[in-house]
Amino acid sequence: EKFKGAVKVDVNKIGGVGYSLGGGTMLELLGAGDICNGKTYYDSRFSTKPMVLIAPASALNHKENFSNIKNNMLILIGDEDYLLKGVARRQPLLGGLLGGSKEVIIYRDTGHMTFSDTVCETVLDQILRLIPRIESVWGNCDSHEQLVPVRDKYLEMFFDREFELKSESKQTALIDEAIQEPIVRYATSEPIVESEFEALFPDLYAGQI
Repeated sequence: EKFKGAVKVDVNKIGGVGYSLGGGTMLELLGAGDICNGKTYYDSRFSTKPMVLIAPASALNHKENFSNIKNNMLILIGDEDYLLKGVARRQPLLGGLLGGSKEVIIYRDTGHMTFSDTVCETVLDQILRLIPRIESVWGNCDSHEQLVPVRDKYLEMFFDREFELKSESKQTALIDEAIQEPIVRYATSEPIVESEFEALFPDLYAGQI
């Protein structure tokens, strides 16, 4: 109500961004949820909208529903994130063969909370630095500040392309550029083959994660 009439919104240029549980929630809105009290969380307003999932917590989503998700999607996650294996397993299921692009960018030496501004709060930053093993999985303020400009650049490129805000945007430009970025360890627009992914990330599969 505060901005009623003061802000013009183009309903054809609306997308979604969700981090961690918010990423899982985005998948729920797209139809990956279970029936709850006779209803699902599916929201048809998002059925064709571009989505960015950042370190998505997708374990609670129902993979049998993933084939119905046709949205173009960008998934960002860190190579130290304990959710990475889940992304590798679920990304090929999204949309089936005709489900739009499902691009993935995996950042080097990046934990789950590296994407979140809260990792720079004084108390949390101090706690993480005291426990190196936890810090490697969750990230710290230094890695967050290094990541943010690169994260935001690819979000901007993704939505510029999807909403045709820049005429020169090419479908492959985002992944082509990400591959050249030193902080990026892996980037693809193709369905992930888990056996190949395991060979690329043997440290991830070495333990029982």
